[in-house]
Amino acid sequence: MQRWLSEGVGGVTLFVFDNFETVYSPADVFRWMDTYIRPPNKVLVTTRVRDFVGDYPIEVGGMNDVEAERLLKEHGARLGISHLLTTGYLRDVIAEAEGHPYVMKVLLGEVAKEGRAVNPARIIGSAGELLTALFERTFSVLAPAAQRVFLLLSSWRVFVPEIAVEAVALRPGNERFDVRGALADLRRYSLIEHVKSDSEDEEDFVGVPLAAAIFGRRKMETSPYRLDIQQDRKLLMEFGPGRRGDVRGGIMARVDRLIREIARRALAGNDSIESMLPVLEYIAGRVPRVYLRLAELVREGGLPESLDRANGYLGLYLERAVPEEKAEIWTRRAEIYRGKGDAAQELHALAEVALCTGRVEEMGRMANWINNKLLQLGDRKAEILGSFGLRETLRNVAERMHARLQGMSATDCSRLAWLMLNLGNAEQARDVAKLGLEKNPKNEYCEKLVERLGA
Repeated sequence: MQRWLSEGVGGVTLFVFDNFETVYSPADVFRWMDTYIRPPNKVLVTTRVRDFVGDYPIEVGGMNDVEAERLLKEHGARLGISHLLTTGYLRDVIAEAEGHPYVMKVLLGEVAKEGRAVNPARIIGSAGELLTALFERTFSVLAPAAQRVFLLLSSWRVFVPEIAVEAVALRPGNERFDVRGALADLRRYSLIEHVKSDSEDEEDFVGVPLAAAIFGRRKMETSPYRLDIQQDRKLLMEFGPGRRGDVRGGIMARVDRLIREIARRALAGNDSIESMLPVLEYIAGRVPRVYLRLAELVREGGLPESLDRANGYLGLYLERAVPEEKAEIWTRRAEIYRGKGDAAQELHALAEVALCTGRVEEMGRMANWINNKLLQLGDRKAEILGSFGLRETLRNVAERMHARLQGMSATDCSRLAWLMLNLGNAEQARDVAKLGLEKNPKNEYCEKLVERLGA
């Protein structure tokens, strides 16, 4: 064979190695071919494994529906069953086989055998036996983690978020294993389909093609991971089923479904929220918006130290939030601090809302909340203002508002004036109150403040 590769067989020769991943030691064979092949001879290799790249690699994608229908019609003509292949039946075959050419040919073979248009769903299972040889060797070289993930996805043939599969490894009672590496191996061997999401979270989805799933379900019967996979599958199913077209919705709808199920089970006393937090925290690390759901879950679930934990989740989201979102998050943190009775942190959070927002009206509203809170503190005001630079933060709010003075209403001017007064700047407070009266001579808040501070 080495001599033939170098010299050719009766002249220029093209050697074809189809389904190259099914040979023994494909890496060694590939090196052997690369060593002995000599022009003008050539080698054509087809493989689902992307490790082997020749001089002229060609990526072959799946067929579209038009191509699949053309293939079926040509193969049906060869089998003499064209009269049985209506447009509707061809569409059913393509849908059931998911465009897999070998499976579609198997289905048409059954039609020829029966002499009638047999329901594709009834005979699709027979394809597993015919494809076993194709998948058996690939499966045998997979790492245990990749085998386990493949069997999990085969057991429930839907498209699920890739991160959901990773999170399953964190369920209570599971030994940790490298799910991300397993998914990479499965993609490399084309045992799973990878679909990119165009949603905001940009989390990708994975699923198992029909032919591979048939093989995987049969392997599941004798797998030592069977019981663990069944438990993993229960958790994975709580993310909800999905078709390829559902990928556009992204992962958040799936996470919301999971959280509702967790809350329902906890309310019924069948499970604890605490045990599922590691799964959700893992997802939140990649999709930060999940931190907002976690904050709601721990508060509504009445977990120990729920306010502190909710605040921690909000803080983690705040680190990743875009500027337009920060005002809302600081508002929620202010509510938590108010519930805890932490006045200094509440004031700090309100100040951050004012600094984050670009709207004058919102800044005025926050200044009003701050002034009211300082009024409630009474004799403790000076002590609280001295906490962790709070006075300086409030000065920043006052300066930011003062820079927008021309666009402020008379009432907002009174709020800024009161904030300046609370910070010990009576003279500037009086000037701002007077400006408010110029905007609206009948504004009672500015009138009272000017009367108090004097002309």
